[in-house]
Amino acid sequence: MADLGRSDHVDAFSVAVPPGMTAPELARRALAATPGWVRALLRVRDILVRPFGLHTGSRAPTPEVEIEVGRELDAFIVLSVSDGEVLLGRDDRHLRFRTSFAIREGGRGREGVCTTVVTYNNIWGRLYHNAIKPFHGLIIRTVLARGACLP
Repeated sequence: MADLGRSDHVDAFSVAVPPGMTAPELARRALAATPGWVRALLRVRDILVRPFGLHTGSRAPTPEVEIEVGRELDAFIVLSVSDGEVLLGRDDRHLRFRTSFAIREGGRGREGVCTTVVTYNNIWGRLYHNAIKPFHGLIIRTVLARGACLP
């Protein structure tokens, strides 16, 4: 992932991927494979943050996800696309985040890696992120594993 400057939170999760998988394919599969329980949590989140003017999404299942620069995918905007990495993100009032889906050669073969970088814009960003942090890792690991599975 490119250097994004100052950050307040960084995490990365990886999973083995099949030969020939590209970052756009991993991102497309991961985002299309979001389970219903995650969409339900996000709908609750949207209800809670809407009064504060924060971005909310449709949260509808999206079996066909188009990975192209500028496309809005729920909470994400596609910022850059290459075979090796897809960079998504959003700049909101309370925080700025970037999420990368990348393919790399790891110690045990090819891996798909999902990295998240968060920068707080104010105290509300810190409070919001601390509230969702317990769910974040579980959600990322779940969608990453589902995205890496063979069709």
